[in-house]
Amino acid sequence: MPASLRPVRALCFDLLGTTLDWHTNVALSLQSHASHSPSLAGRTPPIDWARFAHEWRAAFFRVTKSLPVSEEGKPLLIQLEVYMRALDEVCDKYGIGLDVWGREEREEMYRAWWAMDVWPDTKAGVELLQTKYVCVGLTNGSAAYLIHIDKRTGVLYDLLLTSDVVGAYKPQPRMYQTAMAAVQLKPEECAMVASHVSDLEAAKKQGMRSIYIHRETEDMDVDLSNYEFDMIINEGGLVELARRLGVEAAVV
Repeated sequence: MPASLRPVRALCFDLLGTTLDWHTNVALSLQSHASHSPSLAGRTPPIDWARFAHEWRAAFFRVTKSLPVSEEGKPLLIQLEVYMRALDEVCDKYGIGLDVWGREEREEMYRAWWAMDVWPDTKAGVELLQTKYVCVGLTNGSAAYLIHIDKRTGVLYDLLLTSDVVGAYKPQPRMYQTAMAAVQLKPEECAMVASHVSDLEAAKKQGMRSIYIHRETEDMDVDLSNYEFDMIINEGGLVELARRLGVEAAVV
């Protein structure tokens, strides 16, 4: 274990992309909806729905980055509306009007984000890590949304902090500051675990340690040699992270 990670007592996990495979179900849902639309099913060249899903996700980040931190007592823009703005942006790019996919159908597509599954190593990895660390889910999204997913997948964190609870979106500093305050630990006692360099770079600015988890759907065009993190896990996900952090007692 690197010396920089020895003081760490809490791990803050990004969820979508890092512990959850959001892409598979969303891409399949888009493809299914397109197959029932004659104007899309017969389009030449056909739309790459796997790529479309990535563009929807990227648009989500653009929308959240444009939103200010909420003032006390004022809620953030609701999650559905964030996803709808992002989907509208991508549909406009592809020339898919409301006459092809109306509001009701677009909201049905949004529900695909509620049915995502965890990566194969997630449940075992989190359970191993919980024997040594406080494990916090720190994620953009709503509490209702993530509680639903966590209960369905059986991955339960010691603490779940979401954008609507905190009043901010990552990479806004308030997200990381709230997590550290909640567990009452110093920055060097907390590590951000994520598959996105932007998330880790923002956490580092708040003094947190950084652990990068490679996932095939995330940061596909990022050259990791341009960044410095306390640990990089290229294969094996969270189970390998547990091993590297000295948690090996359980058989998985």
